[in-house]
Amino acid sequence: MRTFSCFSFDNNCSVPTLFFVFAANMARARVLVRREMLATIHERVKKSVAAGRSLEQVKAERPTKEWDQRFPDSFVTSEHVVEEAYRAVTSRH
Repeated sequence: MRTFSCFSFDNNCSVPTLFFVFAANMARARVLVRREMLATIHERVKKSVAAGRSLEQVKAERPTKEWDQRFPDSFVTSEHVVEEAYRAVTSRH
């Protein structure tokens, strides 16, 4: 993760400056976590497709199981994520 140094004439940062740096790091961290999550799900679906499994069989394996409770109120469901990953993997064949 990137770290930031704060330089000013008196070597102090104002609270809004520190908050901005903190908020920027948190936003970046959230993006990285979600990207890693999607990459992991995609790899799991890819392995299942390579093993000859159908979409329903892949859904039954629950490749999103460790994230299902982290985003329970999301408008994008786990089932939708699996369907999209399956489409992406099978469209390349």
